[in-house]
Amino acid sequence: MQKNWIGRSLGAEITFPLVRKDIHPDGEKASIKVFSTRPETLAAVQFLAVSPSHHVVTAASENIDTSLDAFLEKMPSLPPDSKEGYKLYAGYNVEHPLDPNVHIPVFVAPYVLDNYGEGAVMGVPGHDTRDFEFWKENYSKLGPDEEFSVRIAVNDSSITMPELKSQITSPEGTLTELCGDLEGASPIEGAIAVVKQLEKLELGQTRVLYKLRDWLISRQRYWGAPIPIIHCPSCGSIPVPEDQLPVLLPDDVSLTGQGKSPLHNYKWIITTCP
Repeated sequence: MQKNWIGRSLGAEITFPLVRKDIHPDGEKASIKVFSTRPETLAAVQFLAVSPSHHVVTAASENIDTSLDAFLEKMPSLPPDSKEGYKLYAGYNVEHPLDPNVHIPVFVAPYVLDNYGEGAVMGVPGHDTRDFEFWKENYSKLGPDEEFSVRIAVNDSSITMPELKSQITSPEGTLTELCGDLEGASPIEGAIAVVKQLEKLELGQTRVLYKLRDWLISRQRYWGAPIPIIHCPSCGSIPVPEDQLPVLLPDDVSLTGQGKSPLHNYKWIITTCP
């Protein structure tokens, strides 16, 4: 359970330079960094999605994008699974790290968390169901003539298009012609090769990320959290002296399933203040 809570993820940190660096406080260093556990799908990236507090969103808002401000005000009222997004001004598009001539749109998206990675994800609708649903909802914001399409980098079970998934011959998959010289390589081989290319360009590196959250005190069976604190009407909240720890709970409590904790009216909770 603790391993799942910590959530160790091995992947790559990838840097996408901004197309217009003059409209961001970082100037020539202006970029969006994302963490991905699947760098081998980099060739199939079709958009980036950022959280509402991302530095690029702040820069866009300060450049008087009034429509953006209206969307940000609306975001807290959107349901958690909302697919609604906001397309940032074209100047905030980013360059593909392996081909600077390819420009990628950037969206503000409710599903991107501030506290995971850099608050930005690379949208690969061909290999991620959530990205697919978001792309289907928002691709038309690129322009009236934009047609819905997805790019496939790996022929494996992660493909989101049913008509393409049915043609898969190997669940492990191989990289497609979209990956150029890496066509036919396994996903692991592709991931290693892509990260090496990014490292040479100083636009990426291997990274281990943890989804570690603040620790909490979990419920322990019927008594809730057994916090060793004495609540004294005169002294306030007093820690149980160290030499009296651990505080052992009774094992003869009647579990009725009704009302408050069975300990609420149990003499065990009555003690003296040290």
